[in-house]
Amino acid sequence: MFFFWSANCCLAAFGIGTLGTSIFGLGWWDSFLTILFFVPLGAIGPALLILLGPKTGLRMMTITRYSFGLLPGCLIAFVNVLTCLGWSMINTMAGAEVFYSLTNERLPLAVCILMLAIGYLTPPSTNA
Repeated sequence: MFFFWSANCCLAAFGIGTLGTSIFGLGWWDSFLTILFFVPLGAIGPALLILLGPKTGLRMMTITRYSFGLLPGCLIAFVNVLTCLGWSMINTMAGAEVFYSLTNERLPLAVCILMLAIGYLTPPSTNA
């Protein structure tokens, strides 16, 4: 459970959590309590699936195909790809804002976004 809690405790997750006050009209305490209680609630599902791993002898990614079959498993994988793309966009925008402020607004924000996106796409070096 703590593994998924730590994965959700990042800059982007807290930034999205603050949208409650600015977009949804919630008060500060309402937004805070929503973040505090719904992050662990959202982590319960994957945590329970991980507990099935030792019982079934399957890894978490394989449990989905085993449980749902090939075509529904492909649909779940596609939704996962969309989720990962969305989080990549959010992290790129947050990083670009930080990079933009660190350059004292000399570089345009679009250039900061482009630099980070290219940096994400380049594979890491294999040289030690």
